[in-house]
This record gives sequence, C-alpha cells and structure tokens, in this order.
Amino acid sequence: MAASSQVLETMASQLSAVAAGLEALRVQGAEQSAANDKNAEVIAAMQQRISQHDALLTGDGPSVLSTAAPVARPQDWEVQLPQGAASSQPVSREECAAMITEALQQKINTLEHEVRMLKIRTAWTEKDLMYSQIEAAKRTLVVRNFPDWATAADRELTVAEALKENGFAYLEWDLTTTTMEGNDGKKFLAPISILTVPTYAARNKVMDTCSRAVVRYWHEIKEGEEKPKEAAQPQGDSQTSQKAPLKKWEMRTWNWNLPIKMAPGITQFERRLGAPMHGLMNAYQKLFAGFKKETLTPRWKTLILKNKEGAWLGRILYSRKAHSLTGTAGTVADWACEVQLPAEHKDRILTTWRDVWYDQLKQQISQTEVEKAAYSTAAQRTSQEYSAAARLNRFLTKAVPAYTEGEEQGIENWDHPDRQFFQDLRPVEELMAEMAADQAMEREVAAGESLITFASQGLSQGQKRQHSEGTEGTFDSMEPSGEPDNTKEPYYPFDSQDQLDQEVENEKITQINLGYDISKYSTEQWVDWVKGKKLKHLGAQEPDLPAQSAFSKDLSHRRKKGSPLCQSLRVDVDRVLATYWRGREGYRISAKEERRLDRGALQGTKPSTYGELTAAGVRLLAERWGLDDAEGVPGIFADLGCGVGKMVVQVYLECPGVGCALGVELSATRCRRAREAWEALLLSDEAFELRQRLLKASGCEEEASPEDEVEFVQGDLLDADISHVTHVYLSSLCFDEATLFASAQKLQQEGRQLRGVASLQPLPLLRKVGELLLPMSWTSGRGLGTMAYLYET
Repeated sequence: MAASSQVLETMASQLSAVAAGLEALRVQGAEQSAANDKNAEVIAAMQQRISQHDALLTGDGPSVLSTAAPVARPQDWEVQLPQGAASSQPVSREECAAMITEALQQKINTLEHEVRMLKIRTAWTEKDLMYSQIEAAKRTLVVRNFPDWATAADRELTVAEALKENGFAYLEWDLTTTTMEGNDGKKFLAPISILTVPTYAARNKVMDTCSRAVVRYWHEIKEGEEKPKEAAQPQGDSQTSQKAPLKKWEMRTWNWNLPIKMAPGITQFERRLGAPMHGLMNAYQKLFAGFKKETLTPRWKTLILKNKEGAWLGRILYSRKAHSLTGTAGTVADWACEVQLPAEHKDRILTTWRDVWYDQLKQQISQTEVEKAAYSTAAQRTSQEYSAAARLNRFLTKAVPAYTEGEEQGIENWDHPDRQFFQDLRPVEELMAEMAADQAMEREVAAGESLITFASQGLSQGQKRQHSEGTEGTFDSMEPSGEPDNTKEPYYPFDSQDQLDQEVENEKITQINLGYDISKYSTEQWVDWVKGKKLKHLGAQEPDLPAQSAFSKDLSHRRKKGSPLCQSLRVDVDRVLATYWRGREGYRISAKEERRLDRGALQGTKPSTYGELTAAGVRLLAERWGLDDAEGVPGIFADLGCGVGKMVVQVYLECPGVGCALGVELSATRCRRAREAWEALLLSDEAFELRQRLLKASGCEEEASPEDEVEFVQGDLLDADISHVTHVYLSSLCFDEATLFASAQKLQQEGRQLRGVASLQPLPLLRKVGELLLPMSWTSGRGLGTMAYLYET
C-alpha cells in the first residue's frame, strides 16, 4: 500500500508540472498569435504599396514600358524562404523586409533589362532610318529654276528631254513635285522638284551633264477659232471626249528663263554637320592668303580639316550635353558643338569666322527689290549667251558693290563726316549770331565790291599801315601816319588768325633749320616779319626788317630768292592739293582695316596711325636735299608710307630735280584714294600744265609726262623696289624697333643709288648727316614741328 501511494503522489506531481507547462504554452501561443497578426498587418500594408507602384509601372501611360508584357501582381509572387525554415515558422521584421527587397530586386532587374532592349531596338531603328535617308539622298537631285507657269507635265518633259539629249534615256528615273496650297486657297507647285535615279554614280553623271538644261513645255495646237480655256475638258471624261475633238500638243522650248540647275540632295543631318566645317574653311581662306588658291581637305567622317600636305587645321567635335527623353538621336538642343583650333591662330580665326558670318548676313540686304528685278530681267535676256551674262554680272557687281566691302570698294563708313554732316547741328543762337556778324560785314562793303577787294583796299588806295617802332617797318610807297588803321583785321593780309599763326611757326622752323637762334626775338617781331613777306607777295615793296632782327637782315642776303613764277606755282600746287584731295583724306579708314594694319605690331605701336608732312615741311626737305634745283641728273623720289599721296604729287610738281616720284602705302583704302585723286588731276590736265611750267622755269626743254612719272603702289614698304631711288622719305614715327631695323637694312642693301634718306625716328646702320625740324599735321598750332633725321648710305 505504501508503495502504491508513493507512485500515485509521483504521478500527481508530474501531472501538475505538465498542466503548468501547458498553461505556459497557451500563454506563449496567445502572444505569438498577437505578434503574427501584427506582422500580417505590416505585410498587408507593404503589399498595398507594392501594388500601387506596380500599377504605375504597368498602367496605360506614355511610358515605353507599356509595350512590355504585363508584370505579375505581388499576390502571385513566389517568395523564397530561407533554407531549413518551415512555412509556419515565425520570422522577424528584418527577415521579412529582406525577403520583400529581394523579390522587388528580381522584378526591377527584369524591367531594366526590358527597357534596355527597347532602347537598343529604338537606336537600331533610328540608325536604319538615318542610313536609309543617306542612301536615298545619294540617289536624288534637287531640280530648280522652273518657270512659275510650268506644270508637273512640263517639268517631267524638261527632265526627259535633258536625259535623252545627254544619252541617259535608258535610266529609270522618277520626278516628284509637291503641290502646295496658298493662303488664298489656290494650289501651286513647289519651286523645286526631286529627281531620283537608280545609283549614286548615275546621279553624278546626270548632275554634271544636265545641270544647264533648257525648259521644255507642252503647247496645245488649236485649229480655227481659239476656244476659251474654261471650255477645255480633261481627256479622262468619257462623255465629253466623244463630243469634243482630240487635243493636239507639241513640244516647245522656253528660252527666256535661267537654265535648269541640279544640285545634290542631302539630309538635314548632313547639312547640320557640314555647316560649321564650311564656316571654318571660309575663315581660313579669308584670313590666310595662301589658302585662297590651295584646296582644303575636310574629312567628313571625322570632321577634321587638313591642308593638301595633311597638316591639322582644326576639328568639329559633337558631344551630347543632355540625354533625349524620346530617343537616342534627340534634337539639336541635345547636342553641343565644339570647335578645336590651333592655339597660335585661334583668336584670329574666330574673329575672321565672325566677320565672314556677319558679312553673309549683310549681303542678304545689299540689294533692293528694284535692283533684284533689274538683274533678273537682264539675266533672262542674256541667258543664252553665257559670256555676255558673265560680263554683265561682273559689271553689275562692280557698279553696285556689296556693303561688306566697305571703303575698299568706295563706300564710306557710317561714321564718315559726309554721313554725319547733319547730326551735330549748332544751336540756333550761335547760327543767328554768326548771321548777324556776316550781315554787318556785308554792310561795310560797297556795292559791286568784293570782299577780297575790300580786304586789300589799303594797298590799292594808298592807305597807311602801322608797323613796329623804327623807320625800317614802313614801305616807301606809304606815308607814315600817327593814327592806327582800324579798318583791317589784326591778322591782315592773311585770311584768318590760324593762317597767320601757322605761317609764323613755319618761318621759325625755317630759321631753326638754318642754324639761327630764335629765342631772343619777340612774337610781335615775328608777326611783323611774316606780314611783310605776305604784303611783298601781294605786290608791295619788299619790307624792311625789324630793327632788332639782325639775323633777318643777314638772312635776306644769304637766302635764295624765289622767283615770282616759283611763288605762283606753289600757290597753284597748294590749290590743287586742297581741291583734288578734298574728301579723300587719310585720317579715316574702316575699323576692320585698322585691325588688319595693327595686327602683329608690338605693344604701344599702332601702324594704322595717320599723319602728314605739311606743304611747308615738304618744301623745307626739298630745299635741304637740293631738289628745288634743276642742276644735275634728275632723281627719283620715294615716299615709303605715302598715305593718300599728297607729298608724292607735291614733290613732283614743285621740284625740278625730281624726274619720277613713287608712293608706297600699306593701307588699301589710302592707296586707292591717292590713285583716285591723281587720276582726277591727270584728267583735268592741271598736272601736265603745272609740271610743264616747272620745267620751263627751270630751263628744261623736255615735255612733261606725268602719267608715266608718278606711281602709287599698294603693299609693304619692305617689298618695294628701291634699287633706282635716289631720295627716300620714311614716315617712321609709329614703327617698332624690328621694323626700323628691317627698313634700315633694306635701304643699306638695296638702295644702291640713294643720295638722301629722311626718317622721323633714328635709323641704325646708316650714316647720319644732320637733323631737320619739319612742320607736321599733328604739330599745327601746338608746336614748331617734329625732328627728322637725315642719312646717307
């Protein structure tokens, strides 16, 4: 019994332990069920979000994925559980997220692969389309210059006859003409037609032989009275064709139109690629003279430009700057064009490229509608005689130059004084005051008396003139008077105060060049001396010199006296220079030409700067060289940097010691103006008359030949031929050291007959023989002049 009761107690304690374990399991199961419910809610929420994203991916929108196969719903996905895990085994949140991410990654990889395949297929389609366009363009020709009234049948007839005449009747061809509709509803044919031939070789042959074809058209032959055009019916109408007689047609030739022109057809892609390359070639040909005759070789596949020796000149590089959203080729805005140029010429090439492009734009407006109509009419009348048409074209181009050619072709710039004459008008008050002064002066002049007579009445009427103190300041024909003569201007007998001041400066320069000291004489003494010389020239007695001017008395005995004929000749030469060079000054040239002249110059030098030696300065230099004397063999004078050529002409017309005169000028505009002024002077016969007067006064019996003895050359002075030149004037004030040395070396080596050289800057290699102060255009009113250095070789 005792043993049985002990066994029962043991079993009871075990059952109690089992019951406690079951209760613990029940509590644990309840907690796990709550956790599973929570995880189920999270999974359901994630499945809903996945469904929303999948709906966007597989929807009916514009995406390229709409053409792909539908993707399975997330409910149908197969999620791979970790190895060894049961389907009922609880999982953590991290494990659940990892499984969902893996499932999404598998689906996304599939979608990316399909998108990649779609892009590849699209790229191949675009490539095939591009190649098909290129292949089609290789076999097409653009035919233009048809008359407006020509029908599609007339165009086909023209092409057929052109092919037949040139031996291409066997070719299979097709001519396509587009019918367009205008704003008023009327239909008309496009100005061009597209001719398609079988092969690329056939296209080249047809284009070479048939590009000048004559227009043919069908003409209806009518018998008897001509019927109205509205009554004619097409031949396809069976009812009217039985009643109306059959129409008869004949082929005729239209000779009043430009010949038919055929051009190769290209695609828009080729046009876009070729445009920068053509611009680069035009820039090279305009910038460098060597490329104007040399053929440039563009590599169209790599877009690299080379010369005939294969040297690299530039490259056009296209790169994609933005990926297209609709395809692989994209639009023009998706691509960037980069121009690669040699570093040593890049700035000049880009500047020239810009100028060429701008000139092409301006050429589009260089002709008015009236001019275009006139050119078209003239071209139609000479269409059958090509040589006459070519001559007419050259004549019209020369007569009406394009605006881009600017001053080099005779068209002044917009900032020329002639075009700005009415821009800066003076105020009304200033004009009224000037008018009142003119009227007051006119009232002082007697009727029938000119202003010149009125100004010189002191000489004609024996009026008295005041000079400085001393009896030496009076004329023998004039009686002294104690009262000043207030009827004349203080600058009399000169026309203005500026003219008087200029003459005083010229006289001072003359005395300095003769070695006299001018610092101890007052301005009044110089003015009296200059006025006395002027009065003597007008016809009065030779004035006595001021008492204090001992150097002037000495000068009056030493200085060569110019004959009245020489003085009158100089007056006429001054008049000629002022008349024929009016409007042909050299101070203004185009900005484009200034940049070309200054290109390559050192910092601080500007070769395009312009200035002139005055007429008085030319005479001083000629006297120093002895060119005003006819003794000896006549020399040859050369002005290297002559500008508009005034010094060349003056030396030839005033100096009997000069047989020929040469002017060399780098600026094309200034050289053109010099030639124009000289040709106008030749046509007036004044050049012959003045030169003949000079030779006669010098005792020379030979006849003047100015058209053969004066020459203007446009070019670099370093390239000029000076082997026979005897005297050279070098306007070298703005030359750099390299140019000065090169000029001196040229004079030393090539000037085998040189007797004298004058330069505005010191020259190396040559023997200096003196200095001479010369009045220049830039020193007028601001100084006595610029020092010139005299040399001998």
